[in-house]
Amino acid sequence: MSARLRISAVVLLPLLCSSPSEIQDEKPPDERVWVAVEERPRGKLRIEPFAMVSDGALVRTPSFCDEDSGAEAFASRYLQPGREFPVTFGGAAAGNVRAIARQANSTVAEVSYEGPLKLRGQIRALAASDAAGEFRVESRQAATKEDRTAALSLARRIFQEHGVPEEQLSKVHADFVVRTVIAPASLSRWIGAFTLETSEDYLQHNLFFIASQGVTGLDPELIWVRIAKASDEDEEMQFVDQGDLLGDGRDEVVVRLTSTENHRFAVYQRTRDGAHWERILLTGALECR
Repeated sequence: MSARLRISAVVLLPLLCSSPSEIQDEKPPDERVWVAVEERPRGKLRIEPFAMVSDGALVRTPSFCDEDSGAEAFASRYLQPGREFPVTFGGAAAGNVRAIARQANSTVAEVSYEGPLKLRGQIRALAASDAAGEFRVESRQAATKEDRTAALSLARRIFQEHGVPEEQLSKVHADFVVRTVIAPASLSRWIGAFTLETSEDYLQHNLFFIASQGVTGLDPELIWVRIAKASDEDEEMQFVDQGDLLGDGRDEVVVRLTSTENHRFAVYQRTRDGAHWERILLTGALECR
């Protein structure tokens, strides 16, 4: 056998032993897409993508509010009826959602849910386009009366530090308070959202914080506060859930920024010192009117 024939046989042999599917170009795997799961409108569950993992970092998903964003192709790929998303709640597996129908010109899809949760109102969850990590025990706990009292005390202190008169502090209302362990920490954090409505000038002030237990009370690690100057300033921050979005053993906190006109999502990650938080993702407006 000539040298040329021997080389050809060596090249051809693996191809002959391979199946047709193995020698075809393989479809690149989907990137992991993260979606928020919430009840909206009342009684119906929906999912809305806000981030995907690309090269070890979070990037915004395409939106119909941005021109030439590829939103239609993205939605057709990830939100087609029948597609399932594993749900996480407090970082732990919590069933699945299945897409039923997608809203036109939108990256929102109505879903059905199978799992142990009662997702309604302020109780939201996360879901991923594929299995979202190893087994974990859910760390979210319903706030006790003592938890709410401590959280309200901190909320009033923060509002006062931002110029709210003392006589208005009794009007601070706790919209949502949860106690949870945010990996890799072993101690609880308190996450709360609060409003203060003034009757004199019809303003609404909003506050969101993540706090840890201090010597004399709760100490804030993250504060987002909006002191309204006009009645149309109504943006508020709401807790979605926590989860290890990047798969590195550290939980991120996902929030929803909501106003009358639109909404956005933001993701926060604990800094390396373990005592503060930084925003690592902010989507654009996701409702176009």
